Amino acid sequence: MIKVVVLLELDGDEQSHYFQKYLREKLMQGRVISYKKIPDTSKLYDVSITFQSLVKAVKTAQKLRDDYIHANN
Repeated sequence: MIKVVVLLELDGDEQSHYFQKYLREKLMQGRVISYKKIPDTSKLYDVSITFQSLVKAVKTAQKLRDDYIHANN
């Protein structure tokens, strides 16, 4: 089994709801494990040094986790 993560930018809530419903009902013969709506944080990123630091720390931690998984899996 393989899991795939896809990040899409959609026009709004209605399109997001339709896409989630489409995935769950029509497209996937497997199962949708997770569907997460991500808020637009571009303005927050532009004005907050703290948020920029948090984003950087998350990316660093995710890379370390992914590297560990690939090395030990």
